[in-house]
Amino acid sequence: MMETVVQLKPKSQWRPGMTWEKLIAEMDSALQIPGNVNAWTMSIKGRIDMLSTGVRTPVDIKILGANLDEIQRIGERIESVLRDIPGTRSVFAERTAGGFFVDIEPKREALARYGLTIDDVHGVLTSAIGGETISTTIEGRERYTINLRYPRDLRAELDQLERVLVKTMMGRQVPLGELADIKLTTGPAMVRDENRKLAGYVYVDVVGRDIGGYVEEAKKAIAGVERHGYELLWSGQYENMIRVRERLKIVVPVTIALIFLLLYANTKSAFKTLVVMLAVPFSLVGAV
Repeated sequence: MMETVVQLKPKSQWRPGMTWEKLIAEMDSALQIPGNVNAWTMSIKGRIDMLSTGVRTPVDIKILGANLDEIQRIGERIESVLRDIPGTRSVFAERTAGGFFVDIEPKREALARYGLTIDDVHGVLTSAIGGETISTTIEGRERYTINLRYPRDLRAELDQLERVLVKTMMGRQVPLGELADIKLTTGPAMVRDENRKLAGYVYVDVVGRDIGGYVEEAKKAIAGVERHGYELLWSGQYENMIRVRERLKIVVPVTIALIFLLLYANTKSAFKTLVVMLAVPFSLVGAV
């Protein structure tokens, strides 16, 4: 995830006819980077959205389930469906299983033959490949750790890792390739979990229409994508809208009831109170 802050000139210096929507459209077309998807927001608004919902795009779909590979497949199908819905400026499904890893599996029989333990291999991997902190340098009030490990040229390829030497108790140097299976595998680059389930996110940037109407259309479009055992949660600004709507279902009736009680306590007449309350809708018409 990359973040770029664009400082805009005062509106008086903008080109004639330039609007916020046109500016975003021009920047979006000029800044298309392969493998990345744009999501346009305001700096402070983006921070608030991240704190309240965990995402920065107006709409986000959280896919919850038990298998990351299946979560990624569902996300990719949702991405392809939502791309054709009017109002979608960009959509991106996380590649939850798109990470590459080097797996080193010790051969227990070979370790026993040389009198070594798995910890001996781990110690060499930590110092030679991962890097081990051996000291700290002090420069004024600043402190920097000193790490020791093999140069990049000696640990960049699998065949080079196989030549990393492990010292036995007898002083013999044994290549790592004889003591472990080294292979390149794929797996989750990052593991999310929510409500005790594994999670993957689909980010959707919406433009030119209301969030509620867009989500309702999107729900109908992806109805066939859902799979048993996997749950779809709609988040982002839509989540805030639903939260406010549910809260207003409680706040508005309570407020009307309190106003009624205050009016009744003042007039001591239910009829007069109802007359005042019934005048509110007519006042609304006059205001419109």
